[in-house]
Amino acid sequence: MRLGELKSEIMTLGFEEAATMSDGEYGLIVANGINRAMQQIALEVAPVTSEFEFVCDEDSVRSGGYVVFDISLIPEYEEGDYLGVSSVMFVSGGEMVFGSVFKELPGRLYLEDRGSGVFYIEYKRRPR
Repeated sequence: MRLGELKSEIMTLGFEEAATMSDGEYGLIVANGINRAMQQIALEVAPVTSEFEFVCDEDSVRSGGYVVFDISLIPEYEEGDYLGVSSVMFVSGGEMVFGSVFKELPGRLYLEDRGSGVFYIEYKRRPR
């Protein structure tokens, strides 16, 4: 759907009149609002994802049955870029475990402690 079609839908629903929608500054506010809404919808419907791997060993930080990972250590991390985990897979000695239990807290990811191995983590991020 293009911007013109969205404007037409807004007018059809009775929120605005054609003259108001083409008004300079106000028209830009409406266009920006539509663009933000479309970006949010796109992030939810078809999110941009990235992957990284986290090697868990005896030196990894542990707390209450979880291995703690600092989100800022994600390669190519930028503040506000990370939106949440999509999937987690744990591999150790040829065994693969999909859907490992995890918790997310601000700035930290708590992964179920399964001993030494590699966590493959797919996460949602903002488009660049």
